[in-house]
Amino acid sequence: MIVVATKFSHKIGYGHIFRCLNIIEKFGKNNCLLIVNQKDKILEYLDRVNFKVIDYRKKNWEDKILNKYQIKIWINDRLKTTKKHFNKLNKNSIFSVSIDDEGSSHKFYDLNISQNININNNNNTKIINDKSLLILKKVKKNNIFIRKKLRNIMITFGGSDTYSMTNKVLKTLSETKFNINIYYGPGYKNKIKRFNNKNFKYITNIKNLENEMVKFDLLICGGGVTPLNAASQGLPSLIIACENHEIKTAQYLKKLRISNYLGFRKISINETYLNKLNLNLMSKNCLKFFSNSGSINFVNFIKKKYYAQTRS
Repeated sequence: MIVVATKFSHKIGYGHIFRCLNIIEKFGKNNCLLIVNQKDKILEYLDRVNFKVIDYRKKNWEDKILNKYQIKIWINDRLKTTKKHFNKLNKNSIFSVSIDDEGSSHKFYDLNISQNININNNNNTKIINDKSLLILKKVKKNNIFIRKKLRNIMITFGGSDTYSMTNKVLKTLSETKFNINIYYGPGYKNKIKRFNNKNFKYITNIKNLENEMVKFDLLICGGGVTPLNAASQGLPSLIIACENHEIKTAQYLKKLRISNYLGFRKISINETYLNKLNLNLMSKNCLKFFSNSGSINFVNFIKKKYYAQTRS
């Protein structure tokens, strides 16, 4: 059994839960148990996924799971874990993996894999930072191509859009002649404004956002995993950082000439700006620096390290 533990909320967003569902898909749903802090608004995404809802604030919440299942690998994508939690995994001889762990125990894990592309490998904390291990959604080969001319634009700010950036972007582009599809997820609390523009199309709760990217020439989004998924398909992006850690990601992608960074929770674009984008160059750079095989690489890397340890 492989346990994948994560959490989500309106504040921290839905990226962690969708990333973990991607991991489970690659390991095989029958081989995994998803542990999550709630199921509200995500049940439709949990088709045939074994899952348990856990209150991580409760003392010794792991004990029932450890006693019930024969767990070989435990993957934490929960932002912060404790040394006490790690000790329980270690006591049960479980191969432990952390993802972007900011807690006190991350340096003790068997694998500490970063999904933050700006963190350098660190021998002291065993942080592994490799673009080829980014957990990006695999798509069909036909979905991956170089964009040459701007016609269709995709707008999405994840599952929740905490700072209502969608409405701000739409207001700025309310009179655009480009075709724009607006995607909003299950955690949106802010009402999406409907502008009187026949080129706007509003779409909610798409199960596989990455498969939609083939329809577009440009993406406007936050600085999380979405522009990385887009880059692996050759889709350039304009990034508005919604959280502090997204600023470095946006700046890094700008340096690679994959994305343009518009600022921190602010909008500064218009029709003229869009027409001046060198879309062809940006798209070529997307495919130069990012692979669409990251999620498969991630799972295979864990398997390889796990089997190497069990044989030693």
